[in-house]
Amino acid sequence: MPVHRRGFLLITTILITLVVVMVVGAAIRLAPTALVSASHYSDTQQAMMALDIGLEYVRNRLKEDMSWSGSPNSGPTTVVQTPDDSLVVVEDHGNVVGLVRFDSGQYGQFRIRFNHQDGPDGADGMENPSADYELDLGVVSLNNLITGSPRALYATQSGALAQRNEFVQPFQAYLAVEGRAGPAFRDSDPLAPNRAPGKLRLTSRMAEVRMEATYSETLDAAAMAGGNIDAYLRRTLGTMDPTRPVEPNQLKIASAWSEGSKSPPRVRTKGSLSVDSDSPEASQVNLSTEEGFLNTSSGTVSGTTRVNPTTTITTEQPSAEFYNLEWNEVHQSSSDPLSTDTVNLKAGTYVVEEAGNGEPQIRYFDMGLDEYLVAAQDSANPPPSVVLDEDLKQVRNNYDASRSNAIRLHKTDHASNPKAAKSLKAQLLIRDNVYVNPTANTSEFNFLPARGFVDGPPLSATEPHPGDLKPFASYTTRSIMFQFVPRDEGQATFTCPGEVNINSQVHGFGGAIVSESDINMVGAGALSASEISDGGDGLSLYSKGDITINTYRPIGGKHTGGRYADMSLRGVVYAWGDVNFKLAPPPGDPVDPAFYNLNGYLRFRGSVVAYGGDPGDPVDNSPGSGTGGIGGNKGHLKISAHYAELRYDPKYLMSLDKLSTPGNFGFISYTLHQGSQL
Repeated sequence: MPVHRRGFLLITTILITLVVVMVVGAAIRLAPTALVSASHYSDTQQAMMALDIGLEYVRNRLKEDMSWSGSPNSGPTTVVQTPDDSLVVVEDHGNVVGLVRFDSGQYGQFRIRFNHQDGPDGADGMENPSADYELDLGVVSLNNLITGSPRALYATQSGALAQRNEFVQPFQAYLAVEGRAGPAFRDSDPLAPNRAPGKLRLTSRMAEVRMEATYSETLDAAAMAGGNIDAYLRRTLGTMDPTRPVEPNQLKIASAWSEGSKSPPRVRTKGSLSVDSDSPEASQVNLSTEEGFLNTSSGTVSGTTRVNPTTTITTEQPSAEFYNLEWNEVHQSSSDPLSTDTVNLKAGTYVVEEAGNGEPQIRYFDMGLDEYLVAAQDSANPPPSVVLDEDLKQVRNNYDASRSNAIRLHKTDHASNPKAAKSLKAQLLIRDNVYVNPTANTSEFNFLPARGFVDGPPLSATEPHPGDLKPFASYTTRSIMFQFVPRDEGQATFTCPGEVNINSQVHGFGGAIVSESDINMVGAGALSASEISDGGDGLSLYSKGDITINTYRPIGGKHTGGRYADMSLRGVVYAWGDVNFKLAPPPGDPVDPAFYNLNGYLRFRGSVVAYGGDPGDPVDNSPGSGTGGIGGNKGHLKISAHYAELRYDPKYLMSLDKLSTPGNFGFISYTLHQGSQL
């Protein structure tokens, strides 16, 4: 080999050797860093695994109990402990700690905090957990799955717990779940899953999750009727309010689409379906759905019903079941007069009037509505009555001063609440469950203003409004409100064994009215007048008779007119008999157009059921059977309005049905953070 070739090979070999040495040296120098990076990656993966196990644990607990929030009234309790101690979960007065042992033998942990850790007098009402299960998590989870009102979130700010500028919407849950892993848990003990970790490396990940329950297999329609569905759409006769959106003479069927609940818009009737509108355009569609279905007994609709092209009309099979909600499955207030968590209120007629000092007061009559309306016209011999204190203690059979605010007549303070309508003078606030206890004279609950119980326009210019006792009384339907404002722990249920007749504004803020007879709400067009900004108000109704919601209210004195107000209602409306929405004069009513100037818009979200019988009858519980004393020709849904929208949304089901279980829990949002603070 030539000398110059041997020299070239030597130089090449030296260069290659230098490169190899450099690579090996670099590898040696970088090895510890690579090993640490791999360990960090492993820690992160295990922290995420612990977090996911925590979320799955929450799902399973909520399926067992929709009101679950980490054993708020007991603890510490070991809820889960596998035979090999690979998973141990302890709950203690709202705090949850889970210790996880992975296949590698290493430990991880998940933690959830529901407890404010501020003692039993705090906003959450929980006792503090034991010292071993106090959590330093900066955010507090909140379960709002079974209530119809929004609730505020809390977090630690500057070392103190404070309300965040965020809310959990009705029928949703907010969960802050932390997953932790790393060598710091090397000496973890399954007998003490919340033992403080060591000082070695610790990796933490936190997920903020909002979820809601879905009931896709329970309710399947915006409206169900054991009889017929009839809508009468009447144009507004007077001048339209320029701030009011213009809607057509139309019945719209819609659906609240959400993850896990993809039910299309649908109405179902065992009878006929008819929509009649007085639109000047004869061809205008008066029943509209977006790729929805109309199920009727004949598979057809009436000749006056004009359906849009994307709607499918099908036959409702006689054997097809409706949503079956029996009486004993409904949330009810306790009838026990010694109950400590229910107001036991005397049945009768409650009239709000102006006292001598110009402020509102409430007067009680031990009689039914019809009897009162007759007796009150005899000014020479007025019926016996009692003026009540603001906490109604004279008619509360189980009055307790510590719970005096459970039901209360509140005088509206317009100075501190500028958003309140100036005409509103007083509100009957329902904070806890109420049971109406029958007296020897009546089983009804009636709430009305001094003017009387006005439920429609006068028939002529020479006649007063029907039910008008004092046409020039200072307190009218617009002056008073029947309002649910439940405490933080849930909704309030108002239960009555007789009729419920309310002639006032009504605001459903996480409430339910349950009656063994008819429910009549007149002048209730303000169901959303005090609507909160996020639109989370909800009011559910259940009746063994008929349910009627009438938005008429008089304007002015004896021979003046009135109007049918708009109504926005969220909830489940369930009647053994008929359901009637009156936001315009129903057909056949001889009404002089000069005596009212506006027909209302109906916007309903939830589900309406006019069953037409007893859904729990042991012999025949089929829709439209007439059982339960309802009789034949019942189970009709009747709507009179300018415009009506029925939007299917089953999430309000829990406000009535205490046995309802969700088909699934769907994530609304999922946000991942490093560490346990926001």
